[in-house]
Amino acid sequence: MSRTLIIGHSHVECVKKAIQATHCDQVSAINIRRISNSDSPQLIIKEIRKTVKDLTPDSICLCIGGNEHNILTIMEHPIPFSVGDRESGQLPTVKDKDRWFIPYHVMLDNMRHKVNRHLPLATAIYEEFPGSARFHFPPPPPIANWEHIKNNPGMFGEKLHLGGGNNEIKRAVYEIQLNAFDELYQGLSAKRIYIPQTLTSEDGFLLEEYYSDNPTHGNKAYGSVMLEAIVKQTKEIK
Repeated sequence: MSRTLIIGHSHVECVKKAIQATHCDQVSAINIRRISNSDSPQLIIKEIRKTVKDLTPDSICLCIGGNEHNILTIMEHPIPFSVGDRESGQLPTVKDKDRWFIPYHVMLDNMRHKVNRHLPLATAIYEEFPGSARFHFPPPPPIANWEHIKNNPGMFGEKLHLGGGNNEIKRAVYEIQLNAFDELYQGLSAKRIYIPQTLTSEDGFLLEEYYSDNPTHGNKAYGSVMLEAIVKQTKEIK
């Protein structure tokens, strides 16, 4: 039986709930924030050792961080901005002369800087399990429904006065974040678990039936679909 250990921050919680609900014995999950208040990789690894029952899983699947795109786009930025097109690097995603135009590669460099702070922890976890295949999965796609965000603002409650972020920019920055994380994990020889298309709308946003009670996470139903994807893809990609 293939065994996978998922380790990450808040975006693993929905998968953990799905594991508990289905009594899946092929996968276990650890939310780092539930076992450690530290950002030190060494201290986190120490707590992981105490928590993990199986120290030789077939696969390690990480989802560290992931809300970087939401912090930039879930609300309208105090200085409204648009993002350059990936192909040309010049055309703004949203053609609005009143927005501060950020070229694609400038935003990508900014996102690389944000996600690379997770590199020491990701490296330490993978090295703790040297015989395990390496995987990672991304956070859920952005939520387009402003009413849901207003009614469930979570940590963004104090920013509601800024109004909702532009959906096209949300999607563009999310894709840039995916690219930045892919670069980080490729450097660690880890493969991405892809989010099934059944979870997203045609334009790439999270479907409403998978919203959690906050504006950034997926619910248990989302976790169930992702759990199936993780089990299936970790077996296929090896």
